[in-house]
Parts: sequence; C-alpha cells; structure tokens
Amino acid sequence: METMFLIPAIINNHASLYENSIIGSGPTRSEFVSVNNWLNTNTNDWNDPMNWSGQFVPTINNPGFVVINPGIRKPELSAASSVNNLVLPIGGSYQASTNSPLIVHGKIFNQSDELNIDIGNSLTIYSSIDFKTDRVVPESSNYSISVSSSGSSINLNFYLAADDQSLTSNLQYAVVISSYSINCVDTLSHIAGNITPCDARLVIPFQAVSGSGIGETIRSAGGNYAEVDVEVLDSNETYYFNVLVKDGENNIRVYQAVEGNTGG
Repeated sequence: METMFLIPAIINNHASLYENSIIGSGPTRSEFVSVNNWLNTNTNDWNDPMNWSGQFVPTINNPGFVVINPGIRKPELSAASSVNNLVLPIGGSYQASTNSPLIVHGKIFNQSDELNIDIGNSLTIYSSIDFKTDRVVPESSNYSISVSSSGSSINLNFYLAADDQSLTSNLQYAVVISSYSINCVDTLSHIAGNITPCDARLVIPFQAVSGSGIGETIRSAGGNYAEVDVEVLDSNETYYFNVLVKDGENNIRVYQAVEGNTGG
C-alpha cells in the first residue's frame, strides 16, 4: 500500500490529510487518515478530551497526526504524553511542559518558517522537524474541466498548472469524487471537511502527468492539457468531480468542480 500525506497551508477543524489505499477490486481510492485537531475552545489542558476534535486525548496509537491549530488557547500537558506526528499550521505553536514531557515518535511538520517551538528539556522527537517555507499554490490560466462519459467510466480533461518553484513536470494531480453534491468537492475546505453524507474521496491518487497511458493514468492530452479516466463507476449515476494539483511542498490548488453522468 502506497501512503502519501498532504498538509494544506491552512488546516481547519476537520481531517485534511489523505492516505491512499486499495479498496476491494474497484479503482484506487483514498480515505482521510486519522487526525485529531486542537480546538482552542474549552481549556488549555492537552489531556482534556473536549479540547480535541476527536473528543479523545491523542496517544501513540491514535491518531496518526495531531494538529495544533492557532488560537487563544495553547495546549499545556498535565500528564506525560506520546504521539505519532505533530502538525503546526501557520500561526500554531507548541510550548513544552517542564513537568509533563511530550514524545513525538514520528515527525513535527512545522508550516511556519519562524521559531514557534519551545523545546525546553521535555520534548523528544524520534525523527525530524520539517519546516515549510514555500506556501504559494500552483496556478493555472484555466481551471475548467471537460467531462465525457463512456459506459461506466468518465473522462476528465483539464489544463495544466504552473508553479513558482516546482517544475511543471514535477507537479502532481489527483481527482476527488462525490456522488452527493457538487458542493462536496468545490473547495479544498469542503473536500477536507467531508461532511456527511458527502463521502468525498480521492478516486485517482496524486501522480505526475505521464507522456502516455490509458485508464486511470493521468496523461498528456496534447498541448498544455491532461486527461484521465475514472473507471468502474455505477451505471446511470451522477457524480461530481474536481481536480487537485500540488507542488513539491504540498501546496494544493483545486480546479472548478464538474458534474458527470455514466451511461447504462
């Protein structure tokens, strides 16, 4: 199973990291991985379950990522804790507690290029701190997506994007799908929020544009265009799609969501 984690420049109180996985015999799909967000709404106590979006205190076993969102309340540990990965969005910070140490068994993903981590003598990191300084999302001169159908597959055709730091050939694209509403996939926050009953998911995982290929390979369609087929869909159904593009620093841009209908 290939796993790919994406950290948008702004993380809200919903899961916004993705994990690619194979589901059954259908196409490759992606579900949101386990994320617990610091809500800044109750107290400063890290060990208070009501301060977390998942309503449980993060541990080494759950979730995969702990996100410290910016706000008026900064988390303070009242007991020693261990987590997998710690994410600090822009404006977020962490101050270690002298009496209650925190152990990060994976990485700290720091989206600021400023010093916002007070380590002291009670923060142990078993991997590394990743500082993110590129926050400019890729741009396209045309965000529209053309749709055509053939039986139980939908073909999407779109204009390629460019970036200020990543080479155009290094940009990666993915397709997100929902069968409920176009509003489920029209913005990054709606996709990340995935409010029931949207069931928004990545049906085509992130990949660079290939020079050739068929089916679910994102490939050149001539000129500055690319195309991909979303296959093994239900017949006579309406689906809603959007294309995501990300650069080398995981800055993500969404295109304009579209509707597609499969045949009989």
